[in-house]
Amino acid sequence: MASGDLSLNSATFRAMSASKIFLILGSEEVIAERALKEILNQNQGAEKRVIYCNEIELGTLTEATAPSLFSEQRALVVKNLQDLDSESHFEIDRYLLNPDPSLTVIFIHKGGVKGKGLVDRIKKVATLTLAQPLKKESERIDFLRQEFSLLQRKITPAALAALTAAYADMRELAGAARQIAIDIGGNEAIREDQIISYTQGRKLTTGFDVADAVIAKDAKRSLLATRYAFDCGVEPMAIFTAVSTSIKSMLKVVDLPRHAKSFEVAGELSMAPWQVDKARRQLGSWSSDDFELAINELARAEFAVKGGEHHPGYAIERMVLAISSGGALVKSPDQSNLWRRG
Repeated sequence: MASGDLSLNSATFRAMSASKIFLILGSEEVIAERALKEILNQNQGAEKRVIYCNEIELGTLTEATAPSLFSEQRALVVKNLQDLDSESHFEIDRYLLNPDPSLTVIFIHKGGVKGKGLVDRIKKVATLTLAQPLKKESERIDFLRQEFSLLQRKITPAALAALTAAYADMRELAGAARQIAIDIGGNEAIREDQIISYTQGRKLTTGFDVADAVIAKDAKRSLLATRYAFDCGVEPMAIFTAVSTSIKSMLKVVDLPRHAKSFEVAGELSMAPWQVDKARRQLGSWSSDDFELAINELARAEFAVKGGEHHPGYAIERMVLAISSGGALVKSPDQSNLWRRG
């Protein structure tokens, strides 16, 4: 039977309103895990079973949701719903028509368009929890505020903002909150200076933060920024692109007459006026030898990040150190000369 053959009318919805069906929808794993834990805590003592939709065969869901003669209360966690084969959708549709009052079913879907029709049908009868990524700073701060409230610790608004700025990954952010609540004792509200000390000034770092340090020829800051960027989830290609773009911007303005106005030449150079001004300022500490070394290192790194080496992150660190130190900190030849033929 196809999933479209089953229809759920309004009377059926009302009859099932008290059924124990939950849907956790979204790709933010920390929020999804919290929601799942809360539901299971409300069903302590129930016999729990977890199935993964990307691993099951036709009939598995029917068997898992069938009434049990041996257990009064059960909880079924259905993970990776977005990966469920369409041929198995009817098994869920059939269960939604006649749910077992002794069974709590928690469907977990990571979001997106896969299985959207099935998700929409489940939404009509389920308690919905959204686990969408928290992209806005205010949302992340609210999440942290709730974390510290659960941990029964007070924290100042400035401290919340400082901690939010230190971690991009929500799992790391939640873990840091728990550890800070343990490490920073006392009953007073946690302060901003304590957070900064704990995170050692760590903040969300982009590829362009790395590029600015490299162009400024600050080797220590360049390497730290690179590793912070990796910790924040920035890909090696993004760091390469940022450094490459900054160096190319300087090369574009290197021969500009001193009297040329940035707003007059920006269009011709395919740059914004502020980019022209920034590139001009950065030129002050660069020589022709610096550019020659940088272009050579960029070629090595480009080969690596485009699949030429197994460890592109290492290649990016090498590039960053080589350019920012003018070759002083990276003197040994690269591990491979294949890039020259790439």
